[in-house]
Amino acid sequence: VRLDALHGPIGPGHHDLELDLRRGEHGLAGELRYRPALWDPASIAAFHARLVATLEQLLADLARPLRALDGLPAAERAALLADARGPRRALDGASVPARILARAAERPDAPAVLLADGAAWTTTCTFGQLAARARGLAAALRDDGVGPGDLVGVALPRRPGLVEALLAVHLAGAAYLPLDPDGPPERIAGILRRARVRVVLAEETADAWPADLTLVRPDAPASAAAPDDLPRVGGEQLAYVLFTSGSTGAPKGVAVPHRALLNYVAWAADTYGFSPERPTPLHGS
Repeated sequence: VRLDALHGPIGPGHHDLELDLRRGEHGLAGELRYRPALWDPASIAAFHARLVATLEQLLADLARPLRALDGLPAAERAALLADARGPRRALDGASVPARILARAAERPDAPAVLLADGAAWTTTCTFGQLAARARGLAAALRDDGVGPGDLVGVALPRRPGLVEALLAVHLAGAAYLPLDPDGPPERIAGILRRARVRVVLAEETADAWPADLTLVRPDAPASAAAPDDLPRVGGEQLAYVLFTSGSTGAPKGVAVPHRALLNYVAWAADTYGFSPERPTPLHGS
């Protein structure tokens, strides 16, 4: 198989990208035409390489089914896999909640959660306050039987209290399942059933939730002293579960361990260049 890429002005055509094949003296001949305003030469060269790889496999075994063809050249596959894995990071093994508590002990007055106020930032709580509030809520969750291995639903709006609630779930030794408080009730009920959640952190009254759930408000008082020690968290222990949209069927849960959460936070800190003067938006998962 031999394909030569010729770059020039687009000829007559009706599409943004066209492959025109015709039988010639020495077999099939053709042209790949494209609009330079939409495609760059590097992208067209990649299409060219994939087409060559696919045709070579077809000619090598004409009985080979189409589903068995691999349209990626070896070099492109290696580059995609390397990019998907990302750089290897040397992590010290401490979990994200453990790092937050360590920060609270070292610098309790340092800003932890900020809100945008026009062009300025307003501190809503310090690391010391964040740790204290999360410990108190963790104690309330433990009073309701939450512990290691449990999954707690969190149906709270994106306000500073959400950060405290997520940390509290981890301090109780559990993992969290974020829920959209404004989402369709049928979707939320289905997710709760699939995830086998029995405790939910929410601001609404119990009437808005299935009767078999235990509802804990984010300002719930704890009957026991707030725990000072973080339950031992391993890298493979579950940190949180996210459910897909369900656009291709029933929503499916994706389980994320603590080592992945720690790796993500380390990547975000490096990528966004976090500093007290340049806080990082609460948007990732």
